[in-house]
Amino acid sequence: MTKVSPAGFRALLSGGVMVCGLFLWGCKDQGNMDTQVVVVDTARVFTSSVPAEKGRAHLEQVKSRLQSGLDEVRKVYGAESSHPSPDAVRDAEIKAERYFQNEVASVDAEINRVLNVTVRAWADAHPGAVVMSRGQVLAVDDSHDITGEILPAMVNAEVEFSQLPEVKVVHPEKNEKGAEKVSREKK
Repeated sequence: MTKVSPAGFRALLSGGVMVCGLFLWGCKDQGNMDTQVVVVDTARVFTSSVPAEKGRAHLEQVKSRLQSGLDEVRKVYGAESSHPSPDAVRDAEIKAERYFQNEVASVDAEINRVLNVTVRAWADAHPGAVVMSRGQVLAVDDSHDITGEILPAMVNAEVEFSQLPEVKVVHPEKNEKGAEKVSREKK
């Protein structure tokens, strides 16, 4: 699955708004007035939908696993351990933060995928409809907001998140002994 950064997601969304605007302009020029423009409150989808709730639960589990690993690293390499190494602790913190941010982007991409599938199904059932993100529209009447129809449709959607991380801390004693064993075997 391709990961999309929040900035990339916003750029895709903005590009989609421009394409929809051009589409609507073309419909107007061709005299097709049967086009119905509706909006979905994507911010609400990312906070209130069942897939978003599952995503938050997944991220909490990831955060817990990463925190357990960081606690172990601090115990093994922290200031009060027999092998103090601030570089090892800092490196672990940076890796954990980077991993977590990538996981947040992955969860957002999965919620966006489910939203797109759901909206596509709604649009297929409503020929002539153009669905836009409410956040990209300057003004809209609430009667054109279909978020109330989209959220229930997302309840049973299958979401796939990555497996929980396995955090392994290499203890200095084991690493040194292992290194000695390997170097002796090569001689």
